Amino acid sequence: MSPKPAIPPHDIEIFESAAEPTETDNTGTDHAVEDTWKADVEEYPELPPEALQGIAGRFVELATHNSEADPAAVLIQMLARFGAEAGRNPYIRVGDTRHHSAIFAIVVGQSSKARKGTSYAPVDKLFQLSAFDYTNPCTSSPGPLSSGEGIVWALRDEIREWNKKAKEYEIKDPGVEDKRLFVIDEEIAALLQAAKRDGNTVSAILRRAWDGNSIQPLTKNDNNYRCSEPHLVAVGHIVQDELLTLISASDCFNGFANRFLFCCARRQRRVPFPQPMPENELKEIQKDLKYVLTVAQSMEQEITFDDEARQLWINSYDELTEAAPGRLGAVTNRSEAQVIRLSLLYALLGGSDRITYTHLRAALALWSYCRASAAYIFGSQASNKEHQRVIDALKEHGSMTLTQISTKVFKYHKKSDELRQLLTQMIESGTITQKTIKTTGRSRTEFTLTSAK
Repeated sequence: MSPKPAIPPHDIEIFESAAEPTETDNTGTDHAVEDTWKADVEEYPELPPEALQGIAGRFVELATHNSEADPAAVLIQMLARFGAEAGRNPYIRVGDTRHHSAIFAIVVGQSSKARKGTSYAPVDKLFQLSAFDYTNPCTSSPGPLSSGEGIVWALRDEIREWNKKAKEYEIKDPGVEDKRLFVIDEEIAALLQAAKRDGNTVSAILRRAWDGNSIQPLTKNDNNYRCSEPHLVAVGHIVQDELLTLISASDCFNGFANRFLFCCARRQRRVPFPQPMPENELKEIQKDLKYVLTVAQSMEQEITFDDEARQLWINSYDELTEAAPGRLGAVTNRSEAQVIRLSLLYALLGGSDRITYTHLRAALALWSYCRASAAYIFGSQASNKEHQRVIDALKEHGSMTLTQISTKVFKYHKKSDELRQLLTQMIESGTITQKTIKTTGRSRTEFTLTSAK
């Protein structure tokens, strides 16, 4: 269901006849426009080499040396799995909020030949560490992530019931002691379909799980189970067209989508006979990985920035917090938190209890790839240009009515319903604000940039 327009219909006058006439056929096709139209296509993102740092960089090079797998997809999934294994003990504090090493990611291919599954296979092999006396693996599941209650049940606390006769509580279910759960859902389309159904709680529960908050679903059948301090890491695979078809506007704007890191993936080269990773080189990385995992799991402490990393964070903060317009802005506006978590992962992979310049630089580099991926997936360049035109006009004029935006920004060439939809989207994303101005006659609606409130 499309949202109700935020703009009162009486506040606009659109003079479509003011547009210059062009020759059309009996289908209404405007040939002058059709002949000159050219699609604005986002460039495919490139992974900055700074993201391939430390153990992660060594592994990605090994995993993709003789493979069709995408390095960025291998990297994001390796970091996600490592974060699941590392657990909740180490954390970064931002104000009163704690950020742990849990991330969500969606690997997005343009087609079924993007080798999304190929990119996870070496990661799965990397974390087969039993030969190295690694005795504390997290729980891993293939999904699907289609039920919020199912997620809570997989991480449930001990369930106790009151025995009236004995007048004491009895353990009905021992629960799950280890709250670490890694889900690799290679058909995450089912999650997006489920999230759109009325009454489905999966979107809300995943948002709370990403935040690390305790969860207790209120259901009519069984409301006595809960999950305390979950450490859920989720990775999904999907094709771009399917993602754009299934993800709802609500999930783009309600904070669900921006908890995921979007990672474009494609086949890097054609390798008719891919070879497995060389065992000797893999074992060297596994040996180092087991060591840093053991260190990370024993760190029950806050991880902080060193001086150089702190200065880099200050220097990057303005650009990092600058919001993009429209849907792209909505799915990327959790950038600071995502970079914080990525920098923690790089530090833990380095066996460090401090975030250094190198760790933060790697996190910023990977975020830039995820941000560019989101732009490639969601960012209609034409649509974003329209948002930017409105923003530039409001910067110049301070506030404008709908009629003024129509005449001064779009020169009467934007249809009434399209303009209302555009401004409604900008309001929903927090880019602009509307206010009603009372006059001696009919009141009017004005729009201003949110930062100018």
